[in-house]
Amino acid sequence: MLNDNRYSIAVIRNPKPLFLLDLRYEGASLLGISTDTVRAKAQAAGRRLSQEIYDQTEFDGIIYMSRITNKECVAVYDRAVHLNLETDAPALNLTRLSSLTDIFDKLFVTLIVEP
Repeated sequence: MLNDNRYSIAVIRNPKPLFLLDLRYEGASLLGISTDTVRAKAQAAGRRLSQEIYDQTEFDGIIYMSRITNKECVAVYDRAVHLNLETDAPALNLTRLSSLTDIFDKLFVTLIVEP
């Protein structure tokens, strides 16, 4: 379940290159990272790894494969957002995007709308 007050969406671009740690394919294995950390259903180990990368490096974020869709994903850390990302419009609250309804249904995600 998602609480609608915590999530928004925006179209962004990065006019400057982002300094990303590549955890796709063999990237994690080459770094000695357990496959469970980057591929297991449970996310706790992956979140700990990301926090360690954030705390101990200067990376702008990570690039990894989705556990759900097996597609490429990018997580950009807050320290890089204002320096490296641009948008032409403000972020929109998820509840304003009716086109996401089908996606949420396919992923079995329930959006909680609070007044």
